[in-house]
Amino acid sequence: MTLFGRSVTLFLLIGLCFGPWRPAYAQEPGPSALEAWKKMTPAQREAMRKRWEAFKKLSPAEQARLREQLRKFRALPRTEQERLRKNQALFRTLSPEEQAHIRQNYKRFRKMTPEQRTRLRQAWLRFRKMTPEQREKMRRTWLRFRKLSPEKRKMLLKQRRLMMQKRLRRKMLRRRLMRKLRRR
Repeated sequence: MTLFGRSVTLFLLIGLCFGPWRPAYAQEPGPSALEAWKKMTPAQREAMRKRWEAFKKLSPAEQARLREQLRKFRALPRTEQERLRKNQALFRTLSPEEQAHIRQNYKRFRKMTPEQRTRLRQAWLRFRKMTPEQREKMRRTWLRFRKLSPEKRKMLLKQRRLMMQKRLRRKMLRRRLMRKLRRR
């Protein structure tokens, strides 16, 4: 598991099990932390102890980052927190290869400009509105496209772009013609 994966897991587990985070030097754990600890099975307590040891080994900067993530998580509405917990549980059921693929996509998304992210979100929304048949057709086309050489892909994309430009020009010409006809 990568540092990011460990960090997220550690962050959520510490936050979910111990209530509001308080440094040990600040004060004793509150009643909610003790109640949560008492409700844990011995196996859960051992797992938490291991995670706490891992947390203590992190650099102060990493610990501060995790605390900030925890603070943000706690500020979310309960429904959003539940959604994140469900997604995390689902993520844990994936194979290591699938998890690595998701992490890779996440890193790629974080490197995108805001405009690229917006375009990607819009494409995703269009994809979600498609019927299952349309999605399957798109998937088959994409698989065929991926098998092509990079040069062939570039050529096809250029042809498609030119075709779209021609369609747009024809559409604009039709609109102009219709306006002229209406004026008469």
